[in-house]
Amino acid sequence: MITVKLPSLLHKELGEEEYTSKARTVGELLEELANRYGSEIISRYQRHFAVFVNGRDSRELKGEKTKLRKGDTVQIYLVIAGG
Repeated sequence: MITVKLPSLLHKELGEEEYTSKARTVGELLEELANRYGSEIISRYQRHFAVFVNGRDSRELKGEKTKLRKGDTVQIYLVIAGG
């Protein structure tokens, strides 16, 4: 199983801080998030997600095609800039 740690700003809205997943790629994980928590909530924030796999930014790996393996930890951060 993969441990998925959710953005702290969404803990209250999503009702949990983390969960376990069987997703095989980052893309599958993002689809799973939409199915699990509702596509409205996830689509509102997804463009602000930074997905890290075992501490490495998935964009520097293979993006949504990044493979996930048993024992991996995925941390999702919300990256929102403002002025």
